[in-house]
Amino acid sequence: GWTTQRGFYVFIVIHLCVRTLTWATFCWTYFTHLSTWYPYMAILLSFPETLFLVTYLLLMMHWMEIYIFTHDQFIFPSRTFFHRRWRLLYVIFVTIIFTILGIFYLLLAVDKLGDSSKDLRDINTAQAIGNFSLPGIFLFTWLYFSWGLSGFGYSSVVEYKRLVKLNWLVLLWTFGRLARGVQFIWDSQTSKLDTPFVAMILVTSMIVCELIPFLFTMDWDIVSLLLLAEEVSNLRMGNPVSGMNSEYKLIVDADGALTSPDPGYESPSHQDQDAKYHVSLDEIKFLTEKEDTAESGK
Repeated sequence: GWTTQRGFYVFIVIHLCVRTLTWATFCWTYFTHLSTWYPYMAILLSFPETLFLVTYLLLMMHWMEIYIFTHDQFIFPSRTFFHRRWRLLYVIFVTIIFTILGIFYLLLAVDKLGDSSKDLRDINTAQAIGNFSLPGIFLFTWLYFSWGLSGFGYSSVVEYKRLVKLNWLVLLWTFGRLARGVQFIWDSQTSKLDTPFVAMILVTSMIVCELIPFLFTMDWDIVSLLLLAEEVSNLRMGNPVSGMNSEYKLIVDADGALTSPDPGYESPSHQDQDAKYHVSLDEIKFLTEKEDTAESGK
């Protein structure tokens, strides 16, 4: 189905595509010395900012769900109910935002706005408010739940580590939004500065406020796995001939100690059918999220 993670990355891809088109348009106008259609430029400059705020809000809601249900709490007993409710409210809110923005773009395209530049400044002002208000809501929510759930333990070590990583990720995005909000305020002073300096500040802000947060949302474990693709095939225990699957397994002996299978080991049928399989300590770096979650619940 349409998961939160899928929606999050779809928003990121759309944002990157629009930003790429924006910079390509800037380069084209610079080298050709031709002007572009004003509504087209207005869309390229305002739509990605709104989309980024919507993406940040989605990350916040996902973080809130993870933060609550990582704890063994009884305040919100049903995670499914909580998940469905916040997704419904999020969809309604995003639909309203983009409907208003779409109507504005349509009126701008048909030249039905009295002062389009003023209306565009109003949109930028609303975006600046969002860049300050959403981080403020996140910080307040974090403090509230840190205090409210301080007496509850964590459901597992794996969930706790996952929450710590997500905390740092949301903090990074929060810093980027605050920096972007400061830039909105500073933009009113750009007319007094040299054009090359303004361009340098603009590029730097895009790197700090958008590119770096995007990079930290990537799964670098997958990237490292691709770099070791040739070695991974040799490290896997088992082969198609013997009938063993390609999971990284270790047999539990009668004393409960982890032991590696013999080099001549061919089939798990020689072991107790009820024996549990565990990841080898030598191959712990290849632990998948699914296996890690399953082990933590045992």
